[in-house]
Amino acid sequence: MDRKVDLKVIEGRGPAQRETQERPAWARRPGEPDPADAPGLRPVDALLVGYLLLTSVFLLAFPHHIPLWPMLLSVRLVAVVAILRGAAARPKNPVLRLVRDWYPIAMFVPLYSELQALTNLFTHLRYDTLVAGWEQAIFAGQPSQTLRVLFPSKAVSEYAHFSYFYYYFVPTTLALGLYVSKQRAKFSQALTATLLSFLACCLVYMLFPVVGPYHHFGHPAATSWPGVFGPLTHSIVERGSSLGTAFPSSHTAVAVCVWLSAWRLARPSFWLLALIVPALAFGTVYGGFHYAVDTIAGALLGAGAALVAPGLHARLAAKIAGRPAPERQQSFASQGRGRRLE
Repeated sequence: MDRKVDLKVIEGRGPAQRETQERPAWARRPGEPDPADAPGLRPVDALLVGYLLLTSVFLLAFPHHIPLWPMLLSVRLVAVVAILRGAAARPKNPVLRLVRDWYPIAMFVPLYSELQALTNLFTHLRYDTLVAGWEQAIFAGQPSQTLRVLFPSKAVSEYAHFSYFYYYFVPTTLALGLYVSKQRAKFSQALTATLLSFLACCLVYMLFPVVGPYHHFGHPAATSWPGVFGPLTHSIVERGSSLGTAFPSSHTAVAVCVWLSAWRLARPSFWLLALIVPALAFGTVYGGFHYAVDTIAGALLGAGAALVAPGLHARLAAKIAGRPAPERQQSFASQGRGRRLE
């Protein structure tokens, strides 16, 4: 008796194709393209667009609080269009590609500068009396005024102020190594975590503006500090501060978030930042730039952002790609040996 075998061809992805497309970032073979190199919006682009749109709504709802609101609104709309059109493509021109990849870090400058105006959105009050009261109740004093007296050492001052100044290089300490080593997926994750902590601080400043002890109590002249980095950092703060941006300390929040994210993404950067971030947090109070409660709140916010960022990044990446969100999130402590995060 003849047996007939009916072989049906089932359309779909074969094992080889499935392996190539679904292999996690850590398991890609040399020469395979990193998915983060592909065109398309990244989670950090979505974060920035969301922040710009949200603050645009604030400007439209409370225009009488900010005289220059039409200009701020117009710049926002231009920026949103530029991100949606420009960041969605990864240009072949190396200069334009560099701009597209790194512009989120450059956005720190204009976004911080405009807070001088945006901290007036909901109120013209400054809550320093309240925060200074918390400080007094917790520490039975004002550490921002007494810490430098307790530790008058030039070495302590230089280390604290150098670390405070190094804040401007904290994001690139993690991101640059990942970028140069062509770990684009992890680079994208680092940007998401960094901007998440910074933008969260910006929103708090609008709701709860505090000028900080540097301006509330007054401060010594920049030239009165010993060494090199004391006068340098105080000169920068005197010229470039946006009043109302003290609580929580964005220096501490961003630095802690990047430091903890480095444990997951690049251990060498974590150990390098271990020499900087604790001293940076100390320096925010030692230099009189922040109340101690500002620094504590910043550390908590930064730690929270570092914990939330991996899951948020995965969900935004899935949403942008139009696929279901991943069921199993990458753990904070892992170094990426799980589902691919683009």
